[in-house]
Order: sequence, then C-alpha cells, then structure tokens
Amino acid sequence: MRIPVFILILFLITVTEAFGVSDPCHKSTEGKDFWFGFMEGRNTAQYSPYTEVTLTSSYTCNFNIYIGKATTPTFSGTVFPNIPLKVRPDWHAVEATGSEIIQERAIHLVSDNPLNVYALNFAFNSSEVATVFPTESLGYEYYTMCYNPHVSIHADPIYGLNIQGKNSEFLVVASEDSTMVTIKPSVVTDKLAPKDSVFNVLLSKGEVYQVQSANRDSLAGQGDLTGSYISSDKPIAIFSGSYSTTIPHSSVSAWDHLFEQMPPIQSWGKRFITVPLKSRHEDTYRVLAAEDNTTIHIGNNSPFVLNKGNFKEFSLLYNQPSLVESDKPVLLAQFSNSNSVDYIYNGGDGDPFMVILSPASQTRQQVAFVAYDSPEITKKFFINVLVSNDVIGKIFLDNKAVLFQPVIGTGYSNGMSKEFLSLIPHGDDKKYPADIIGEMAIEPIDNIKEIIILKHG
Repeated sequence: MRIPVFILILFLITVTEAFGVSDPCHKSTEGKDFWFGFMEGRNTAQYSPYTEVTLTSSYTCNFNIYIGKATTPTFSGTVFPNIPLKVRPDWHAVEATGSEIIQERAIHLVSDNPLNVYALNFAFNSSEVATVFPTESLGYEYYTMCYNPHVSIHADPIYGLNIQGKNSEFLVVASEDSTMVTIKPSVVTDKLAPKDSVFNVLLSKGEVYQVQSANRDSLAGQGDLTGSYISSDKPIAIFSGSYSTTIPHSSVSAWDHLFEQMPPIQSWGKRFITVPLKSRHEDTYRVLAAEDNTTIHIGNNSPFVLNKGNFKEFSLLYNQPSLVESDKPVLLAQFSNSNSVDYIYNGGDGDPFMVILSPASQTRQQVAFVAYDSPEITKKFFINVLVSNDVIGKIFLDNKAVLFQPVIGTGYSNGMSKEFLSLIPHGDDKKYPADIIGEMAIEPIDNIKEIIILKHG
C-alpha cells in the first residue's frame, strides 16, 4: 500500500532592480489564448480518473473553452482576481488514448484578460499537473523529455486487468489548420515505427497526435522516448512524460503519471541552478542537448559532452544545490523519486513527478501559483524560491520576508518555506502526487537580463 504524498512548490520568478518594469516583449506562462491537451494516464475504473483545468489570475477574466474542432464553447465563465477556478471536462473527450492516432481532443481556451492555466490529469495514486504555455509561446522545434517505462500489467481479482506502468509518451497539439508535423522517435513506437525513423503527420486545428513507446519485453530498442525530435511548419504544443512509471526505474513501488509541457528549443538555456526538494534525500535529474558537442558542467564534477537528442541522468543529494552550465542550449528536468527510495527521510510521503527547470536567465517580477486544495492531498506544502543575492530582503510570502541561504559560487540564494500550511484544507490523507505550478518565463535565451525560479511538486 502506498503512502500519502506531499506537494512541493518551487518557482522561477523575476525580481528586477527596485522592482522595475519588465520587458514588454517578455513571454511567460500568463496569456489570453492557450492550446493544450492531456496525455494518456491510468484511466481504468479502479483509479477513478478525471481531468481538470485550473485557472488563476490577478484580473477579472471572462473565458471560453473549446474542445476539438468545436466552434461553440463547452465551458464559459469568469475568473475573479486571486480566486482559482476549476473546470472538469469529460476525460473521455480530452484525454488522448493509444498511439499514433489522430484525435479531435485538443483544448482551446480564450480569455479577455491574462490568466494562468494548469492541467491536472487525476488518477488515484497517479496524478500529475502541467503548467500550460500560451499560444504566443509555442514553437516549431522540440525535443521530448520522458522517462524509462516500468511495465507492470497484471490481473486484479476485483478490477480485472490492472495496469500500473507502461509507455513513455508524448503528445502533439495543433493550433492551426494544415499543420505538417515531422517526428523522429528515439525508440521503437507502439505501432512499431523504428528508432530514428522519420515520418510526417498532417494535423488540423483542434487535433492531437500521441506517440507511445512499445511495451514488449522482448523487442529490441523499445523504452524511453526522451530525445525524440519534433518539428512543424506552424506553431504546435508538445507535452511529454510517461503513462505511469517509477523513478528511478529500479524502484519497486510508486508508479506515477509524468506530464509536462515542453518548451521549444529556442527558449532552452545554458545556465541553471538546481534546488533540492524538501524532505528528500536526493533528486533525479536529466539534462538533454539540442546540438552536437555540447559540453556540460554540473557543480564541481568533471564536464561531459552530449550530442543532439542525447541526455545524461544524474542525482544530487539534499545538501547539493548546484550550478549546471553548458556551452550550448540544453533542457534540464528534475524528478521526484518514488517514495520507497527516500522512505527513511520522508516517512513515505512523496511520489514521482517531473519538472522542467527554467534557465537562470528568465525572470518574473510577480508570480501567481496554485496549491491544489483537495481532500486527496497530504497536508504538506513547500515552496522553493531562487533569487539573485541583490534582492534578498525584497521577497515576501503572505507579507512575511522569506529567509535565504546562498548557493555558493552562483550569485543566487535559495529560500524554502512552508509558512502557508494554514491554507491547506482538512480532509482524508490520500495519495496525490500532483505538481503545483506557478507562472514561468518562456523566451529565447538571448532576450533576458536575470531571474528567479519557482518550481513545483
């Protein structure tokens, strides 16, 4: 039996000198127009699945939500300042199923004022949340970050077939008609497209196309779709992760859905600062290269070289906040480990999730974030904030100054707080390994001046 998990929040916010006005060209996860979708999760009856969209804003926002190619909104409503609003579309209508099939399951959200959008794919013991990027932040060229499948399919005496873990996967969402998408999978797909083969898919606005890895134990080259390359002639959204898996792959318990939106290659970075997750002994990371002969430094360790589409997995301990630098753009992901890995440190709280870390070149002056209030959530919330040293004393959470400790040799300091625990609702402690998300910066790496990071878990 699995133990209740905690929810951790880490963000990347921006604080400029004297809280000056930010660049008007700056792109973030706040916007008025969004295209997104849900990858397949553990959606059999015993997991009580549902999908949920949470909206939050500093403004009053009137919004419409369209599903697939519909021209009439499925949902309409108003979001009021600083009051999150949740909408639950029928998961059958919006969650992609199967591999290499075109489906009309994209979600299009339009608002009259800027807001933030978070997509929750819920299944008991296996939930994940993704921060959704606005349409203006979408790109044309991507690599995917997934994880090794940990296949676990067996018969259950009550529910019949019980699927705990299988495919790694990614999802393409078309925002415009006649979108030509080119896909180069890094491993054999479920429909047996070979590793490194190249194929095209023509999508219309409102359509999604999910690709899953093969799940046949005897098939060579199957497994982790990390490093799959996707390009298009019109803007697309890409989500990637896993149907359900353990982290690390060798863990014997705690399968969870992984679900994050991928930033386009043009917004990747060369300098990152990692911050440990609260109550964890160690965290798992992956760094992925977009170009050949990319040299990467992690803390004081010896540098290594990656070619495009290749990645390296590594771990950092609870007392090892680190600087990650490269000479060419990279994508960096942080993973929360399965609870069995850290059991003696966290009492069994915490399950896998994936976070795409923002480069230390992207900042936000103000951040709105959501801590999901649900009776399924174990009552432990944390927030990590990373700031440049010159703004210490200017960061407040609920009108209280946040205390910081320097990350040696970086010019940044980390603050960790759980002072907002009073916001957590009462309820049964059930397992709920979802992420909590905040607003992030998304822009080309040459556009920025400095940063603050927030993350989630």
